[in-house]
Amino acid sequence: MLPRTFLTQLVPARVAEAMRRAQARIWRPLPSDAIRVEQAAPTLEFRNAAQVPASDFKPLPGASFHWGPKYAQSWFRVTLPPATGAETRYFRWNDQGEATAYLDGVPYSGLDIAHPQIPLPAGTSQFLIEGVCIRSGIWLAGEAARMDEEGSLYAPPQLLARDDTAWAVYHDLKVLLELLEAEYREYQPAQSGLPKPFTDPVRHSQPAFRASPLFRRLCERLDRAIDLYDRDGLAPFAAELKKIYADHKAAPDSIKAVLTGHAHIDLVWLWPERVGEAKAVHSWSTQTRLLREYPEFRFGYSQPASYEAVGRRSPELLAQVKTLIAEKKWDATGAAYVEGDTQMPCGEAILRCLRIGQDEFKKLRGTPAEVFWLPDVFGYSGCMPQLLRAVGVKSFFTSKLSWSTINRFPHSSFRWQGPDGAEIAAHVVLIHDYNEWVDVKRLRECALHHQQSGVHPEMLIPTGYGDGGGGPTEEMLERARRVSDLAGMPRVEWGNIEPFFERLAQVKQDLPVVAGELMLELHRGVFTTHGRLKAAFRALERALQTLEAAHAARGLGPIDLHYWKRATFSHFHDYIPGSSIWEVYAEAIPELETLAAKALAEAASVLEAGDAATPAAARGWFNPLPLPRIWIDGDRCHELAPLSGAPVSALPLRKVAAPSATATELRSDRVRAAFDTEGSLVALEIDGHPVAVTGHRLQAYPDQPATFDAWDVDRAALVHGHAARLVGAPVAAVRGLEASLVFEYEIVRASRVKVVYYLRATEPVLRVRYEVDWADPLHWLKAVVTTDYRGREARFGAPVGSQLRGQWPGYPREEAQWEVCASRWMVLSDDAQHDGLSLITEAKYGFTAREGVVGVSLLRSALVTEADDHPKIRATPDRPRHSDLGRHVIELALGRHAPDLPVTEQPAALADLLYTPCVPCGTTVSAGLAAITGTPSAVPSWAEPLEGGAWALRLHETLGRRGRATAAPAAGWSVAPADVYGKPHLTSADAAAARVEPYGLLSLRFARS
Repeated sequence: MLPRTFLTQLVPARVAEAMRRAQARIWRPLPSDAIRVEQAAPTLEFRNAAQVPASDFKPLPGASFHWGPKYAQSWFRVTLPPATGAETRYFRWNDQGEATAYLDGVPYSGLDIAHPQIPLPAGTSQFLIEGVCIRSGIWLAGEAARMDEEGSLYAPPQLLARDDTAWAVYHDLKVLLELLEAEYREYQPAQSGLPKPFTDPVRHSQPAFRASPLFRRLCERLDRAIDLYDRDGLAPFAAELKKIYADHKAAPDSIKAVLTGHAHIDLVWLWPERVGEAKAVHSWSTQTRLLREYPEFRFGYSQPASYEAVGRRSPELLAQVKTLIAEKKWDATGAAYVEGDTQMPCGEAILRCLRIGQDEFKKLRGTPAEVFWLPDVFGYSGCMPQLLRAVGVKSFFTSKLSWSTINRFPHSSFRWQGPDGAEIAAHVVLIHDYNEWVDVKRLRECALHHQQSGVHPEMLIPTGYGDGGGGPTEEMLERARRVSDLAGMPRVEWGNIEPFFERLAQVKQDLPVVAGELMLELHRGVFTTHGRLKAAFRALERALQTLEAAHAARGLGPIDLHYWKRATFSHFHDYIPGSSIWEVYAEAIPELETLAAKALAEAASVLEAGDAATPAAARGWFNPLPLPRIWIDGDRCHELAPLSGAPVSALPLRKVAAPSATATELRSDRVRAAFDTEGSLVALEIDGHPVAVTGHRLQAYPDQPATFDAWDVDRAALVHGHAARLVGAPVAAVRGLEASLVFEYEIVRASRVKVVYYLRATEPVLRVRYEVDWADPLHWLKAVVTTDYRGREARFGAPVGSQLRGQWPGYPREEAQWEVCASRWMVLSDDAQHDGLSLITEAKYGFTAREGVVGVSLLRSALVTEADDHPKIRATPDRPRHSDLGRHVIELALGRHAPDLPVTEQPAALADLLYTPCVPCGTTVSAGLAAITGTPSAVPSWAEPLEGGAWALRLHETLGRRGRATAAPAAGWSVAPADVYGKPHLTSADAAAARVEPYGLLSLRFARS
């Protein structure tokens, strides 16, 4: 009756209606009443499929119910009615939790909010389902992502059949409609008021007066195609849609979007470790199925810790994954044992995390990984390129840098260069994350924001739901097929990770260089959250340092690898930062403390320390550090050589005078500290040199971050705080070779802190101990030290070396650094950096430095992650709502900094010497290190025992200086430069002398000659 209309604004709503019609035809219910489901009682202790006896299963009613508790596992047995036809049956599991279907006892596929149904192989009559009472679809908005407060809501499952033509038409239309909207919005002028949904036919629809030719062609073709659908049905419509795709190919100069299947699994976070292991089985079983169903698909996963967990829980699934790795369909890469923090662990611990990871990758794929895969972490230490190159890594990928709130990271492909000069190729997703779903607009935006597309016309897009796993869905894989060669889009293909970086390496010299740390301007509170956790973490590092030193001295070879695997597991980026639920730390803190105690007990056994019945003359001390030291034992001072020990009768004694204390002054043979009546430090002298300290006070700041309570501390919090109020009179005391002065304070409403200043004979520092009883939630406690050192930059300890950061105000980069991480020490100085204040902590990592004032974060009583979620179904009724409430003992020290002070007085050395104690020893032992001489900022840090009785000494240059370090071995020992595995790589007459480069890491191998 009427001709075709020219009103293109009517087309989007028509396309959307056709898409809804097709979608409604996809799933057809099959008879499901005869499905029989039985359940085993939920347990918090997880079992494998083979461990669940048949007698545990009890029939379920045919009605909905809630089950729990949260984080529990429950097994279900499903018995199906016989199939009545040849069509593929799909099984839909209606439960809020995450589930995994097992066929013949082997994980077959995950069932979750993003993968609600699975195809069943022909002949399937009975199978098991592992259910976990957890829901983690945080990439969904609103209530759809939540689990009911009463538990996981179960409803009877269903059998379905799929109309494959309707399935294909739906995805054809959805992609084309997204492309139509993207083309429309890109060319339309901005409209005032609320934007109108693109497919909403109600109210005025703006005509496409200004539009791309592609938009007009698609409107015309789709309008005609839907006429065909209305007149002739679905099959002719499907054929016409294929023609539209064939006629609209991508432009020849389109850049390439390389998709890699991704399921970012947090090993711990909103769930404890056992649930993280189940998530790996859950996600991997889904992906192995999809890799069989979609030949072009590629998937990648890092974290060898997960491969080990899957191997324990289902060796059959791991065997499938290894086959896919060999077929190059599954990328096992990432380098590190876990996707871990790179700022708080010490350099040796990060190195072991990488080495363990690379050893595990060798087992999985035959070669070490070439890519460091770290999409989600809260900052990237500048020492990482050096460590990565040392273990064979060539490239690096992340996405978290896009979360910075102040300064936008300027590059997507670049060369990341450490301060020592080591360099790796890097690629960053700038505007999106690792939960991508092959969205047309987002892919177009990624292409537009690829800053280096002129020289590197490819971008890597991790695709699939993560933050709890799951991975790509069938829908994503269907969409990827449709956008693979489509007008208006980058060329899209599934690809392998390492070949992507091999192509990037070919243009490496044309890429910009980014030197030093990659700072994330967000999540600054994680350096402090959960103080007891961080203390236990650092104590385990010290215990392993001691145990390995004992093994090196006794020639016993490497320690049990289990120590390091568990220690490096704690590096995971939601573990040590303190951003997980309390249930994680209820398990983690005792484990870390137990491991540390076990390591120290083993060291005592190795050193024949004896027990309380050992005669006094036979008791001695062992120095676990590769530095000479003075050790105070009661009222006596013993001199100990590096990595050596002996009975006290054989240890040289040093005569020293006891320190003194008054109500206003502490004084020792090396240090004088003066205090005012309020307990503030007003003068500090070390070896007669004044240190320009003008005050020390406690300040508590309201801690109400705008979001991410456990992660963030906001800039506004630091403007106004609560000052501590002195209570009573100071107490001065002298005990043996230690003098102390104690001031007690009230702060905020109900908290109290004793500040104990103390000096020990021979030490070049003023120690400060804070005995805290914290009772005020939502506050952030800092020790604030004021000085006259206003140099442009402050120096912060790094896992290897150190990092200079600006402390002058006025520019966005410095202003964004209101809280930064330091690896246990920092230095304030004038611009000449020849004299200053060093501040050393036992186990604190968060610092603020501005114009000569430094604030050390002591604790923060933030809201614990998910503290108020599901209280009825959590098995930890006594869990804290806020972190860090209760008692704490916190240690730090103030000293003088000068670059030419002896190595034992460099702040990186003091971080060990002050807080890694000597341990009992009942025999004379030595690792064969007489001395290290040369550049004092080349600090010996660790002794690693090797096979055959040899050991490796690790040194790192900490102040950005060049020079030489010469190792003097004891008689009967030889020394040679080595790689980070302790393998010698140079033999010469001058093998004991190593060249020191700024911020460089050195390894020397000691062996009996």
